[in-house]
Amino acid sequence: MKWIHVERGGRLVAFDLDAAVDCTRAIDPRAPQTAAFGLPPPTHQPLALGGGRVLSVADGASVDCGELRVHAHGAGTHVECVGHIVADDVTLLDVPRPALWAATLIDVVPERLGDCGERYLGKCNDDDAVVTSRAIAAALAEVSEGDGDVSWLEAIVICCIGSDHSDRPAFIDFTGRNPPYLTEEAMVLLAATTAQLLVVDLPSLDREDDGGGTTNHHRWWGVAPRGAATVIGSLPGLVASPHRLICELAWFPATLAAGRMLLLLDVAPIAADAAPARVRLIPR
Repeated sequence: MKWIHVERGGRLVAFDLDAAVDCTRAIDPRAPQTAAFGLPPPTHQPLALGGGRVLSVADGASVDCGELRVHAHGAGTHVECVGHIVADDVTLLDVPRPALWAATLIDVVPERLGDCGERYLGKCNDDDAVVTSRAIAAALAEVSEGDGDVSWLEAIVICCIGSDHSDRPAFIDFTGRNPPYLTEEAMVLLAATTAQLLVVDLPSLDREDDGGGTTNHHRWWGVAPRGAATVIGSLPGLVASPHRLICELAWFPATLAAGRMLLLLDVAPIAADAAPARVRLIPR
Protein backbone atom coordinates (compact mmCIF):
# COMPACT_ATOMS: atom_id res chain seq x y z
CA MET A 1 0.00 0.00 0.00
CA LYS A 2 1.10 3.53 -0.75
CA TRP A 3 -0.61 6.00 1.57
CA ILE A 4 -1.14 9.73 1.17
CA HIS A 5 -2.63 11.90 3.88
CA VAL A 6 -4.70 14.94 2.96
CA GLU A 7 -5.80 17.61 5.42
CA ARG A 8 -9.48 18.46 5.08
CA GLY A 9 -11.80 20.06 7.60
CA GLY A 10 -9.04 20.26 10.21
CA ARG A 11 -8.23 16.55 10.10
CA LEU A 12 -6.00 14.22 8.12
CA VAL A 13 -7.71 11.81 5.75
CA ALA A 14 -5.75 8.76 4.54
CA PHE A 15 -5.93 7.47 0.96
CA ASP A 16 -4.34 4.35 -0.50
CA LEU A 17 -2.86 5.28 -3.87
CA ASP A 18 -2.90 1.61 -4.87
CA ALA A 19 -6.70 1.70 -4.59
CA ALA A 20 -7.09 4.22 -7.41
CA VAL A 21 -9.93 3.38 -9.82
CA ASP A 22 -9.33 4.22 -13.47
CA CYS A 23 -12.32 6.15 -14.82
CA THR A 24 -10.97 6.69 -18.32
CA ARG A 25 -12.39 5.74 -21.69
CA ALA A 26 -9.16 4.78 -23.40
CA ILE A 27 -8.16 5.68 -26.96
CA ASP A 28 -7.36 2.39 -28.70
CA PRO A 29 -7.75 2.31 -32.50
CA ARG A 30 -7.49 -1.50 -32.39
CA ALA A 31 -10.72 -1.89 -30.40
CA PRO A 32 -14.32 -0.63 -30.32
CA GLN A 33 -14.22 3.03 -29.44
CA THR A 34 -16.38 5.58 -27.73
CA ALA A 35 -17.52 8.14 -30.28
CA ALA A 36 -19.56 11.33 -30.31
CA PHE A 37 -20.79 14.06 -32.66
CA GLY A 38 -19.98 11.98 -35.74
CA LEU A 39 -16.29 12.77 -35.40
CA PRO A 40 -13.93 10.34 -37.16
CA PRO A 41 -12.60 7.53 -34.94
CA PRO A 42 -8.94 7.55 -33.87
CA THR A 43 -6.50 5.94 -36.27
CA HIS A 44 -2.94 4.71 -35.85
CA GLN A 45 -0.77 3.61 -38.75
CA PRO A 46 2.92 3.41 -39.66
CA LEU A 47 4.34 6.67 -40.96
CA ALA A 48 4.82 6.59 -44.72
CA LEU A 49 7.93 8.51 -45.77
CA GLY A 50 7.39 8.26 -49.50
CA GLY A 51 9.26 6.22 -52.06
CA GLY A 52 7.77 3.07 -50.63
CA ARG A 53 9.44 3.56 -47.25
CA VAL A 54 7.21 2.87 -44.25
CA LEU A 55 8.37 3.07 -40.64
CA SER A 56 7.12 -0.36 -39.62
CA VAL A 57 9.22 -3.23 -38.30
CA ALA A 58 6.74 -5.62 -39.92
CA ASP A 59 7.59 -4.04 -43.29
CA GLY A 60 11.35 -4.20 -42.80
CA ALA A 61 12.09 -0.91 -41.02
CA SER A 62 14.41 -0.90 -38.00
CA VAL A 63 11.81 0.81 -35.81
CA ASP A 64 8.10 1.43 -35.59
CA CYS A 65 7.00 5.06 -35.88
CA GLY A 66 3.27 5.42 -35.84
CA GLU A 67 1.07 8.30 -36.85
CA LEU A 68 -1.83 8.80 -34.41
CA ARG A 69 -4.87 10.86 -35.39
CA VAL A 70 -7.30 11.75 -32.61
CA HIS A 71 -10.24 14.16 -32.38
CA ALA A 72 -10.21 14.69 -28.62
CA HIS A 73 -13.81 15.89 -28.27
CA GLY A 74 -15.23 12.61 -29.55
CA ALA A 75 -12.63 9.95 -28.83
CA GLY A 76 -12.50 8.99 -25.19
CA THR A 77 -11.98 10.87 -21.96
CA HIS A 78 -10.73 14.40 -22.53
CA VAL A 79 -10.29 17.72 -20.74
CA GLU A 80 -11.14 21.07 -22.27
CA CYS A 81 -10.49 24.69 -21.33
CA VAL A 82 -12.27 27.95 -22.12
CA GLY A 83 -10.41 28.04 -25.44
CA HIS A 84 -13.12 25.64 -26.59
CA ILE A 85 -15.69 28.44 -26.87
CA VAL A 86 -13.73 31.69 -27.36
CA ALA A 87 -11.94 33.02 -30.43
CA ASP A 88 -8.75 33.80 -28.52
CA ASP A 89 -5.84 31.37 -28.57
CA VAL A 90 -6.31 29.92 -25.08
CA THR A 91 -4.98 26.40 -24.61
CA LEU A 92 -4.70 23.85 -21.83
CA LEU A 93 -1.08 24.90 -21.36
CA ASP A 94 -2.34 28.30 -20.19
CA VAL A 95 -4.47 26.82 -17.40
CA PRO A 96 -2.76 25.87 -14.11
CA ARG A 97 -4.05 22.66 -12.60
CA PRO A 98 -3.08 20.45 -9.67
CA ALA A 99 -2.38 16.76 -10.10
CA LEU A 100 -4.59 15.93 -7.10
CA TRP A 101 -8.09 17.26 -6.52
CA ALA A 102 -10.40 16.91 -3.53
CA ALA A 103 -13.46 15.58 -5.31
CA THR A 104 -17.07 14.64 -4.70
CA LEU A 105 -18.61 11.92 -6.85
CA ILE A 106 -22.40 11.84 -7.17
CA ASP A 107 -24.85 9.55 -8.96
CA VAL A 108 -27.65 11.37 -10.75
CA VAL A 109 -30.56 9.80 -12.64
CA PRO A 110 -31.59 11.93 -15.66
CA GLU A 111 -35.19 13.10 -15.92
CA ARG A 112 -37.49 14.02 -18.78
CA LEU A 113 -37.10 17.73 -19.60
CA GLY A 114 -40.82 18.25 -20.03
CA ASP A 115 -41.55 16.89 -16.55
CA CYS A 116 -38.72 18.33 -14.46
CA GLY A 117 -39.79 21.97 -14.22
CA GLU A 118 -36.40 23.20 -15.43
CA ARG A 119 -35.24 24.52 -18.79
CA TYR A 120 -32.51 24.48 -21.39
CA LEU A 121 -31.57 27.66 -23.22
CA GLY A 122 -30.71 26.00 -26.53
CA LYS A 123 -32.58 23.81 -28.98
CA CYS A 124 -34.38 21.12 -27.00
CA ASN A 125 -37.35 18.76 -26.78
CA ASP A 126 -39.63 17.81 -23.91
CA ASP A 127 -38.61 14.16 -24.30
CA ASP A 128 -34.91 14.92 -23.77
CA ALA A 129 -33.20 13.32 -20.79
CA VAL A 130 -31.62 15.97 -18.57
CA VAL A 131 -29.67 16.30 -15.33
CA THR A 132 -31.47 18.75 -13.06
CA SER A 133 -30.33 21.11 -10.34
CA ARG A 134 -32.71 19.38 -7.93
CA ALA A 135 -31.09 16.01 -8.56
CA ILE A 136 -27.57 17.42 -8.20
CA ALA A 137 -28.40 19.27 -4.98
CA ALA A 138 -29.97 16.14 -3.47
CA ALA A 139 -27.02 13.97 -4.47
CA LEU A 140 -24.50 16.44 -3.06
CA ALA A 141 -26.43 16.63 0.20
CA GLU A 142 -26.50 12.83 0.42
CA VAL A 143 -22.70 12.54 0.38
CA SER A 144 -21.92 15.71 2.37
CA GLU A 145 -21.65 13.82 5.68
CA GLY A 146 -23.46 16.74 7.31
CA ASP A 147 -20.29 18.62 8.22
CA GLY A 148 -20.67 21.51 5.79
CA ASP A 149 -17.13 20.98 4.48
CA VAL A 150 -17.07 22.42 0.95
CA SER A 151 -13.35 21.79 0.51
CA TRP A 152 -14.24 18.47 -1.16
CA LEU A 153 -15.74 20.40 -4.06
CA GLU A 154 -12.52 21.27 -5.87
CA ALA A 155 -13.86 18.81 -8.45
CA ILE A 156 -17.47 17.74 -8.89
CA VAL A 157 -17.83 14.38 -10.61
CA ILE A 158 -21.25 13.43 -12.00
CA CYS A 159 -22.18 9.89 -12.99
CA CYS A 160 -25.29 9.86 -15.20
CA ILE A 161 -24.94 6.73 -17.34
CA GLY A 162 -26.08 3.69 -15.42
CA SER A 163 -26.70 5.72 -12.26
CA ASP A 164 -30.03 3.90 -12.09
CA HIS A 165 -27.98 0.67 -11.80
CA SER A 166 -28.40 -0.21 -15.46
CA ASP A 167 -25.45 -1.16 -17.68
CA ARG A 168 -22.38 1.09 -17.77
CA PRO A 169 -20.68 0.04 -21.02
CA ALA A 170 -17.08 1.14 -21.44
CA PHE A 171 -17.59 2.01 -25.11
CA ILE A 172 -20.61 3.85 -26.54
CA ASP A 173 -21.25 5.53 -29.86
CA PHE A 174 -23.24 8.55 -28.70
CA THR A 175 -23.63 9.96 -32.21
CA GLY A 176 -27.25 10.65 -33.10
CA ARG A 177 -28.55 9.26 -29.78
CA ASN A 178 -29.24 12.61 -28.09
CA PRO A 179 -27.59 11.63 -24.78
CA PRO A 180 -28.53 13.38 -21.52
CA TYR A 181 -27.29 16.89 -20.83
CA LEU A 182 -27.57 19.43 -18.00
CA THR A 183 -30.31 22.00 -17.50
CA GLU A 184 -29.69 25.72 -17.19
CA GLU A 185 -30.61 25.55 -13.49
CA ALA A 186 -28.11 22.73 -12.96
CA MET A 187 -25.36 24.83 -14.51
CA VAL A 188 -26.29 27.87 -12.39
CA LEU A 189 -25.96 25.69 -9.29
CA LEU A 190 -22.61 24.22 -10.37
CA ALA A 191 -21.18 27.55 -11.51
CA ALA A 192 -21.97 29.03 -8.08
CA THR A 193 -19.76 26.47 -6.31
CA THR A 194 -16.02 26.78 -5.76
CA ALA A 195 -15.35 23.83 -8.07
CA GLN A 196 -12.68 24.33 -10.70
CA LEU A 197 -13.14 20.97 -12.43
CA LEU A 198 -16.40 19.41 -13.62
CA VAL A 199 -16.26 15.76 -14.68
CA VAL A 200 -19.11 13.97 -16.47
CA ASP A 201 -19.51 10.64 -18.22
CA LEU A 202 -21.43 12.37 -21.02
CA PRO A 203 -20.01 13.58 -24.34
CA SER A 204 -20.97 17.16 -23.48
CA LEU A 205 -22.56 19.40 -20.88
CA ASP A 206 -24.79 20.63 -23.69
CA ARG A 207 -27.33 18.92 -25.93
CA GLU A 208 -25.89 17.00 -28.89
CA ASP A 209 -27.73 19.31 -31.30
CA ASP A 210 -28.21 22.48 -29.29
CA GLY A 211 -28.50 24.91 -32.17
CA GLY A 212 -24.90 26.08 -31.73
CA GLY A 213 -25.14 28.06 -28.50
CA THR A 214 -23.23 25.77 -26.09
CA THR A 215 -24.96 27.72 -23.31
CA ASN A 216 -23.92 25.34 -20.52
CA HIS A 217 -20.26 25.70 -21.44
CA HIS A 218 -20.69 29.48 -21.46
CA ARG A 219 -22.34 29.36 -18.03
CA TRP A 220 -19.51 27.27 -16.52
CA TRP A 221 -16.79 29.63 -17.71
CA GLY A 222 -18.77 32.82 -17.18
CA VAL A 223 -18.83 33.90 -20.82
CA ALA A 224 -21.87 35.74 -22.17
CA PRO A 225 -23.99 33.55 -24.46
CA ARG A 226 -23.65 34.13 -28.18
CA GLY A 227 -25.97 36.88 -29.31
CA ALA A 228 -26.50 38.19 -25.78
CA ALA A 229 -27.20 41.90 -25.49
CA THR A 230 -24.48 42.30 -22.84
CA VAL A 231 -21.17 41.03 -24.13
CA ILE A 232 -18.72 39.98 -21.42
CA GLY A 233 -15.96 39.60 -23.99
CA SER A 234 -13.79 36.72 -25.11
CA LEU A 235 -10.36 37.68 -23.79
CA PRO A 236 -9.21 35.55 -20.83
CA GLY A 237 -9.20 38.57 -18.54
CA LEU A 238 -12.89 39.14 -19.27
CA VAL A 239 -13.98 35.55 -18.69
CA ALA A 240 -15.38 35.13 -15.19
CA SER A 241 -13.77 31.73 -14.55
CA PRO A 242 -10.95 31.28 -17.08
CA HIS A 243 -9.13 28.59 -15.07
CA ARG A 244 -12.03 26.19 -14.83
CA LEU A 245 -11.84 22.89 -16.69
CA ILE A 246 -14.35 20.38 -18.01
CA CYS A 247 -13.69 16.68 -18.34
CA GLU A 248 -16.11 14.77 -20.55
CA LEU A 249 -16.58 11.13 -21.55
CA ALA A 250 -15.28 9.76 -18.27
CA TRP A 251 -16.40 6.25 -17.27
CA PHE A 252 -17.32 5.04 -13.79
CA PRO A 253 -17.46 1.33 -12.95
CA ALA A 254 -20.61 0.27 -11.12
CA THR A 255 -18.52 -0.79 -8.12
CA LEU A 256 -17.43 2.81 -7.47
CA ALA A 257 -19.68 4.30 -4.80
CA ALA A 258 -20.57 7.98 -4.54
CA GLY A 259 -18.79 10.05 -1.92
CA ARG A 260 -15.74 12.13 -1.18
CA MET A 261 -12.45 11.03 -2.70
CA LEU A 262 -9.24 12.14 -4.33
CA LEU A 263 -9.07 12.66 -8.07
CA LEU A 264 -5.86 12.22 -10.04
CA LEU A 265 -5.92 14.06 -13.35
CA ASP A 266 -3.36 13.56 -16.11
CA VAL A 267 -3.80 15.65 -19.25
CA ALA A 268 -1.68 15.37 -22.37
CA PRO A 269 0.50 18.53 -22.46
CA ILE A 270 -0.77 19.78 -25.80
CA ALA A 271 -1.37 23.42 -26.74
CA ALA A 272 -4.99 22.92 -27.75
CA ASP A 273 -8.47 23.68 -26.43
CA ALA A 274 -8.86 19.99 -25.52
CA ALA A 275 -6.64 16.96 -25.07
CA PRO A 276 -6.94 13.30 -24.08
CA ALA A 277 -6.86 12.78 -20.33
CA ARG A 278 -6.73 10.07 -17.69
CA VAL A 279 -8.96 10.29 -14.63
CA ARG A 280 -8.46 8.12 -11.54
CA LEU A 281 -10.49 8.27 -8.36
CA ILE A 282 -9.24 7.13 -4.95
CA PRO A 283 -12.06 6.35 -2.52
CA ARG A 284 -11.50 6.71 1.19
